[in-house]
Amino acid sequence: EIGGQPYSLNSMRDITARRRAEQALRESEQRLAYALDATDDGLWDWNIATGEVHFSPRWTRLLGFQPGEVPARVESFFPIVHPDDLEHLRQELNDHLEGRKPVKQTTARLRTKSGEYRWFLDRGKVVVRDSEGRPLRMVGTITDVTERKKAEAEQLRIRERLHQNQKLEALGTLAGGIAHDFNNILTAITICTTLAKDE
Repeated sequence: EIGGQPYSLNSMRDITARRRAEQALRESEQRLAYALDATDDGLWDWNIATGEVHFSPRWTRLLGFQPGEVPARVESFFPIVHPDDLEHLRQELNDHLEGRKPVKQTTARLRTKSGEYRWFLDRGKVVVRDSEGRPLRMVGTITDVTERKKAEAEQLRIRERLHQNQKLEALGTLAGGIAHDFNNILTAITICTTLAKDE
């Protein structure tokens, strides 16, 4: 007996297996934390049935908040989405929840604590469904892609400028060709006029 209870080899095995599973879980959570730190992604974990959302400390810091400042409710997320991006984000979410898309992935502007909007890549996936396929839990990440969006916008401006310059260059070439043709015609007219005077 151990502690007044009959000793059982099976009980010891169960405890050992449980401790190993707990250790494996801690190690797995630590690896996930390292991976998220390395990528600067903010993690969210949404209990769809209750509306509760866990926002990781990095998620809140990416938006300029301190951990705990953002209410842990799904309703606290949608008001920070830029109004121009909200409909698209909701559509992407619904398409995934209803099984039309395997993952939810969209880029949207989110309002930070300072009031500034920054661009974020928001990805997520339903990880638990009930027996009828209804979504119960969804997890995902956000990644700040503001600098990438600025670089893309600058590249677009440069391409547009180059395109405008090419159009102006083509117009200049066309105008030069027309002027040359006009000069040739004018020269012929001048020669004909001179010859007519000489007669």
